[in-house]
Amino acid sequence: MSKVISDPLFKAISRPKSWLGAEYNHLIVSVITTMILFINIGNPMVLLVIVPMHIIGVILFQFDPYFYNILRTLGPTKIKPKATSKHWGGTISFSPAPTRWRKR
Repeated sequence: MSKVISDPLFKAISRPKSWLGAEYNHLIVSVITTMILFINIGNPMVLLVIVPMHIIGVILFQFDPYFYNILRTLGPTKIKPKATSKHWGGTISFSPAPTRWRKR
């Protein structure tokens, strides 16, 4: 029986895009968060917040390369928004029309 050989090129192609070890989606989120903090606070030292956020992204990327894809998939399915769940009967719906008739 022969062993299955994993090619490094296939591993590199199948991973999501990254920059300096962190996934690109995490980079966008951390840059936007840092810029919002910088605009609100106005201190240039706030720009150093991106360093620990990037380190956390590198650690998460080493643990699971598809961490943000999993969050993006599980977010709408497992976490119900509280504002809509009471009004729409526990479903995620954004229809402006009523879903059931009210008894008077």
